[in-house]
Amino acid sequence: MSSETTSYLLYGLLGLALLIWIIYRQVGQRTWTTRRLAIMPLIFVIVAVVNARTLRHDLSTGLSLGLFAAGLVLAVLLGLARAATMGVRPGPENTVITRSNKWTIALWLVSIAVRVGLAFGAASLGAPEGTAEAMLFAAITIGAQNLVIARRGGLLGAVPQRA
Repeated sequence: MSSETTSYLLYGLLGLALLIWIIYRQVGQRTWTTRRLAIMPLIFVIVAVVNARTLRHDLSTGLSLGLFAAGLVLAVLLGLARAATMGVRPGPENTVITRSNKWTIALWLVSIAVRVGLAFGAASLGAPEGTAEAMLFAAITIGAQNLVIARRGGLLGAVPQRA
């Protein structure tokens, strides 16, 4: 097995473990602060920047740019869809309380399948992607979801409505 294959396998396993942890953290009822909602997307952006050494090469063709843009649009849409499935209410002391359900989990699985499909599709079309693209997809999809949660929960400058 080549070192590149080993690297991809390692990143894939780490990414899968992180996604399982993220999904686990969203199951059931959770209390969030603005900081907690922002931190995970920021971590994914940092990982993307650290792994961006091949990003310019990966996005050097119109096809690769188009697939990257389509992936980001899908990331936003999936994040918005997941947020719509979650119960959200203002919590104490500038927090928001969320409750996910089976549809949230199903949409997480769809999100993962879409991302994997994009990666395999891009590779089969001759526009292979690197780790940075996958990490940006994760940052955007989680960021879109968390932005909606923060807005619905009154964390974005609005006075929370007590239930």
